[in-house]
Amino acid sequence: MSLYGKILAILNLLMLVALIALGVMDYGTRLTLSNGLFAGDLHLKGLPVDDKEIDGTGLAIAPRITPKTLQDVVGGGNAKTQQAEALEVARKFREAVAALPDANAKRDLLASYARDVVDQINEGEDLVRLLRAQTPQEAASFALGFIGRPVFGYHRLPTGYIRRDRLQGLLGDAVTTGALAGTNPYIPSSQFLGDEKLLEALKQRQSPAEVANWAMLARLDLVFDAAGLVLGDPLSASQGGERKAVEPAEDGTELTLDLPQRKDAIARFLWIMRPKGQGADEKANLERIGAVVGPAQLHETLEEEARVERVMQQEIELRLQKASDRFATRYQERLDELGQFAVELARLKNEVKMVKELIDKQPMLIGERKQNLAQLKQRLEFTRGDSRARFQDMQQNALNLYDQRRALMGLMEQVGQVEKELRTLESKAGN
Repeated sequence: MSLYGKILAILNLLMLVALIALGVMDYGTRLTLSNGLFAGDLHLKGLPVDDKEIDGTGLAIAPRITPKTLQDVVGGGNAKTQQAEALEVARKFREAVAALPDANAKRDLLASYARDVVDQINEGEDLVRLLRAQTPQEAASFALGFIGRPVFGYHRLPTGYIRRDRLQGLLGDAVTTGALAGTNPYIPSSQFLGDEKLLEALKQRQSPAEVANWAMLARLDLVFDAAGLVLGDPLSASQGGERKAVEPAEDGTELTLDLPQRKDAIARFLWIMRPKGQGADEKANLERIGAVVGPAQLHETLEEEARVERVMQQEIELRLQKASDRFATRYQERLDELGQFAVELARLKNEVKMVKELIDKQPMLIGERKQNLAQLKQRLEFTRGDSRARFQDMQQNALNLYDQRRALMGLMEQVGQVEKELRTLESKAGN
């Protein structure tokens, strides 16, 4: 080969190496950009619902999530899907309930979650009475009232439902009549509320806490079902697993939810079952849920929660206003009397205030009076001494006057004697 040919071969080899290097650099840059776009998409939309969810390119999302991506997007963990995150939260919940020592402790924990599925005033009132019940008999009717109302925020039918297996577990496998007639997975409230055997079975429980726990778990069943999870029976063991995301159909059958409905159900589930904390813990829990389901879905969930709160607040205000109006109508005369009493009370308060001011001034007045009394005593002593001297003078003057009077009487007697002698001499001279 000529020298020219060797030079061209070397140049071609260098160009090939350069092209390979540029290709590697381009692939690395594309891979970095692709991973950045992928992570950014997860930040916006959250984790995929399950392993089968695909993106716009038709590729499954979950298999492409690496541990580093999980760390960057949700702060760590092993759950690559929303369903896996929900399953982990449910597992921790079941273990936490099963670890508690007795039914009373379980009731206190379950109540914090049950309150989050209350979206009606009457339902909330039944829950409060159920938790305060002193006997199973008292708790039984409140339990049925609590589970017999629809969960508007978590399924879309205007009635209440209970799972057949939850009711069967209470009544026993031998009972097939009444509310358990039929084969549908869900039983509407119109059937189980009128079943006397159900009421009697609740009354036979050992404590009101057991009745309350059963009722609260019956309500949480619906939330777990919509999230595609099995609640099981956390009062005795950590049972549970996955199932299709369903909610009650109008006839009591299972209605399978589509992908948007599943996302909404899981977001609601994670919000209800979030660890109860305050301050930084509450913020961290909220950030975790937002990262898993996506900011938009979390916003919708919180908006729905806020809507329920507004409806309940409006209902409370309306009830308070009606109660206030009824009270005012019934007790208007008493209110007028109370108004008069209020005026009299204000007057008495003013008098008490004046008396208090006088009482506060009494020490100073008493001091002044003591000082005046001391001065008066001094004047009295002085006056007593002066009066005594004058009295002695008056006595002396009286004695002097008495002596002068006696002397005057002696002179008068002498004058009378002289006049008598003078008349005698006159009569002699006339003769």
